[in-house]
Amino acid sequence: MLGAILPLTDHLIFTRPEYPRAMDPHLLFRRSPGTLPSHEVIPSLPRALERAQAAAGPKDLVLICGSLFTVGEALSHLDPQAHPPES
Repeated sequence: MLGAILPLTDHLIFTRPEYPRAMDPHLLFRRSPGTLPSHEVIPSLPRALERAQAAAGPKDLVLICGSLFTVGEALSHLDPQAHPPES
């Protein structure tokens, strides 16, 4: 999937959710196919989201890809009222 997304990106942030089976983002980066655009590794998903939001311009799109654990944690961070974190 990463190979399909790479040509469409200007900047890529590798991260992971707080889930024990999630792949280390450094390893994911090392296994990436082809030449990467501008990129960085931020192991904390909330910090990665904050970085992406800060770097994005008003007409930019921030795309969050990964497992349901990644998307669920991102939703909890972005809108904790509508998507409260599970305990």
